Amino acid sequence: MTDERRRIDVLLDQVADQALRDRIAAEITQITGKKKWGLNFEEHLPEGIRIPKARVRRGVRAQLRDGSDPRYWEVKRVVGGVAQLHHDGETREVPTGDLVVARVFDEPVYPGFTPLGSIERGGDKPHHLVIEGENFHALETLRYTHEGKVDLIYIDPPYNTGAGDWIYNDRYVGDADAYRHSKWLSFMQKRLELARHLLAPTGVIIVAIDDNEHHRLRVLLDEVFGEQNFLGNVVWQGGRKNNVKFIADTHDYMLFFAKDKALLSTGDAWKESRPGYDELLQAGLDAWEESGHDAAAATALLRNWRRALPADHPARAERGLNMYDQVDGHPKHAGKVYSTGDLRNPFPRPNLQYDIPHPVDGKPVKMHPNGWIWSRERMMQAIEDGIVVFAPDSTGSARQKRFLEAGSQQSVAPVFTQDRSKATRSLAAILGTNDFPFPKDVDVIARWVNIATGGQPSAVVLDFFAGTGTTAHAVLQLNATDGGHRQSIVVTNNEVGQKAATALTKAGHAAGDPEWEAEGVFEKVTLPRIQTVVTGTRRDGSKLTDPVMDADGKKIASGIPGAIGYDENVTFLKLDYLDRDDIAADDAFRQIATLLWVKAGGRGPVIAEHAEAFAAPEGANYAVLFSVAEWAPFVELVNSRPEIETVYVVSDSETTYGPIVRAMRPEVSSFRLYENYLSNFEINVGGR
Repeated sequence: MTDERRRIDVLLDQVADQALRDRIAAEITQITGKKKWGLNFEEHLPEGIRIPKARVRRGVRAQLRDGSDPRYWEVKRVVGGVAQLHHDGETREVPTGDLVVARVFDEPVYPGFTPLGSIERGGDKPHHLVIEGENFHALETLRYTHEGKVDLIYIDPPYNTGAGDWIYNDRYVGDADAYRHSKWLSFMQKRLELARHLLAPTGVIIVAIDDNEHHRLRVLLDEVFGEQNFLGNVVWQGGRKNNVKFIADTHDYMLFFAKDKALLSTGDAWKESRPGYDELLQAGLDAWEESGHDAAAATALLRNWRRALPADHPARAERGLNMYDQVDGHPKHAGKVYSTGDLRNPFPRPNLQYDIPHPVDGKPVKMHPNGWIWSRERMMQAIEDGIVVFAPDSTGSARQKRFLEAGSQQSVAPVFTQDRSKATRSLAAILGTNDFPFPKDVDVIARWVNIATGGQPSAVVLDFFAGTGTTAHAVLQLNATDGGHRQSIVVTNNEVGQKAATALTKAGHAAGDPEWEAEGVFEKVTLPRIQTVVTGTRRDGSKLTDPVMDADGKKIASGIPGAIGYDENVTFLKLDYLDRDDIAADDAFRQIATLLWVKAGGRGPVIAEHAEAFAAPEGANYAVLFSVAEWAPFVELVNSRPEIETVYVVSDSETTYGPIVRAMRPEVSSFRLYENYLSNFEINVGGR
């Protein structure tokens, strides 16, 4: 409207409270200022997290423990076990036992990692990190340690089916919630914006989803990552249903986006090994040895091997593989599997019409009227190299050998089929229980990790909706398969399912109680799963290769043949919240010590204690200078040890810090404590 005031402004004038009127006006401005086209949704702020074990004290925010009031109250003071609370002009007093400390997103937090244990079987490989914590704050923390360093993010977020499968502000979101789609988008946007900062310039993100939010998620990803960076939409067909009225929904999707598609496009094309290729290649070599190096006999053995395969085996059924049915006996290609192809030119080429003498009778072999595909010189070289196959005599033509190994790779198809029931059985064998249906398939995730990172053996892979820990397991398996030293970082909360939460509440338990925490996904699934697959031993002491039996001797799950563990290092961490004053006063080094180790790459020993002068233990790839007065011997040590890649200097003066840094090797990454740490979480509030 132009001169005429909006009706909403007239109504606003009737609100007597100035502060309230200003807040309503600001919300109206935000709503009416949204774009006409694109994805519109409410921000649903504030979002926060409860921290049951934190102490209620002056200056923190708190909520009522029973959940009857969703507001975040500021604690003004605590006297005699009673907190005075303030919120938008309202004041009340509540016993501290009835409150729980809460952290509101978009406000500074100062995180640290508390070690929960580790497994060290991988020598100098980087540690895989399994983190218990709220993923928004975990992502803010990882922005300090891993900004621009992550090669692949794979996430499988809540599908928002309406079945209470996720929590927003400590409340399960069900289909009766009119704002569930808007809440989900607000929830996802905050995390995706942070995640984008973590990706390397050539990094990729994969987001798994189903039909409930696929269309909304695609638009959201377009906005966060840029529609020009969309790479593809993959469909996973996971089974079949025959009891549906319309179309069976047995599929999921995976949306692929690049951090920068233009930069990613300068690298190699995404390829993968053709199914059945490795087995067919090995069968040819085995047949060659078994035949006593007789090409005809080896070919017969290879064809017999193929006929004995199941009809649906790729080496037998896949078009493009089943044509490779001969074993070469030429010295340059002995034991290689090949098929033959035409040597005739598809077009008339007079300059490529020449005689080729047959190697037995010396007469010219039969030539197509169009001529050959190669020049005379190249043809003669191909004959010498054993690439050309001749008929028994000159009345036949000549053909070229096409070796199987030359076609080992294929482009990635946008649709694949993998029955999900296998993953459920596998997890049951690991945990010894069938309580966790529908986990993701380890083989599927390992396959896509390998594809999307171009087979990079040192890739850093992040999953901040880790759930049962499938992504970490997949990276462990992939490393074991190809000898890689990839690092996985997985984050999950210790969320309790809605059914279990109801039962625990009825029993008088609340979040933070040992009984409650023991039922959370981290404690009950993620932690024991990774411990078991790395060590090869379940929590009850049984071997992973052994079947799982119940109390009556009935088999719950089969053992996993060959599952004797992985030669890997894993550290389990809990995300904690620190006090800014303690950090600034140099009282919290222990609390951020593990965080500094993670930032330095998560390899070798942790510098866990404050030292008198400096610390740089043997085998460490980082060092800490605690006393700037000792900078000279510290710099000498760092410069003499090329394995030290990262340095932390405790100094409250940039003037002192600068010369120390300039005296070190230029390739050393240096950070000032505690200013660098504090400013990171004050500047990057809300993912900005």
